[in-house]
Amino acid sequence: MPDTANEPTIWLSDIPATDLQRRRCLTLMAIMLAAFVAVVPFATVRLPGNSGFIPIVQAILFIADLITAVLIYSMHFVVHSRALLVLASGYLFSAIFLIPHTLTFPNVFASEGLLGPALQITGWLYVISHFAFPASVIGYVALSDRIASEKKPQSFALSGIICSVAIVIALVCSITWALLAAEAQLPRIFLDRRTFAPLVLMSLFSTHLYAE
Repeated sequence: MPDTANEPTIWLSDIPATDLQRRRCLTLMAIMLAAFVAVVPFATVRLPGNSGFIPIVQAILFIADLITAVLIYSMHFVVHSRALLVLASGYLFSAIFLIPHTLTFPNVFASEGLLGPALQITGWLYVISHFAFPASVIGYVALSDRIASEKKPQSFALSGIICSVAIVIALVCSITWALLAAEAQLPRIFLDRRTFAPLVLMSLFSTHLYAE
């Protein structure tokens, strides 16, 4: 019987992408970018409102990100990869960050949002969440080539997961509290519920011109 005890285990996270997969990924990115550019001129067009749309979409995103985080945490528990721990933390951050983001929306659970009449908070929570997740992906890529020098016990991986979850929750609470406390000093994203600030409109317009 062949001895397979010392043979390396192949995990999906360790398999490099093929040229075909890279081309498909680049094609999908190009399609998404083109779709984004196409709708930029309509950024200020207000569609009919529906108070049930936001919580439904946010709940779907929350469940999807949370399930993904749990799966990646499970993979980290087996392979003890710091890269996977960083990536799982990014998905967990995105999931938990949806909670304060949803609570600040006006006319969803309250006319001014459950966290108070803070007009800029919803926009800034959206901006921060969309920078935080790419940062975790960059961290995953930067750490993906590093191999652990020694086999760690399962308790070490479990403690890393617990610390990661605690840090993510504390970070979300701290960012939300800081934004609420400094709402009056934040750069304006919205002038009112229907109007973007001039700086935001200028950014959208310049993006449209650059794409053309």
